[in-house]
Amino acid sequence: MGERAVLASLALPIIILCLVATWTAYASFNSSQQTERQLRTLECGIACRATVVGVQRPFLFDPYTRVYFEFVPQGSDAPVRGCHIERRASTEVAMALPASGGQVQVSYLPEQPECAVIGKLVSTAAAA
Repeated sequence: MGERAVLASLALPIIILCLVATWTAYASFNSSQQTERQLRTLECGIACRATVVGVQRPFLFDPYTRVYFEFVPQGSDAPVRGCHIERRASTEVAMALPASGGQVQVSYLPEQPECAVIGKLVSTAAAA
């Protein structure tokens, strides 16, 4: 086997390895940015009560738990639906997840109420 054939046979595995490393770095960066946004919303946002309307457990290629809730922001007549994305492993989160129909404390920024977060889940995630 010639030198070119050896290099050609290694090209695909090296490309795949580089793509996996790039995707992992991007996912880590995106996750840390989302955590920072959640903490900023918790610290600077307006707190109110919300009703949990659904919990979506990890499914197929989506490893995260999503908690959907509705609340009425100050000065609004219509409810807003929010989604809290829980990035920790489901075994870590199982005890902290609220049940559908339950009440939770959320924080939101007035300019982006749809990006509200569930305070209890953010504070437990930051402590972990």
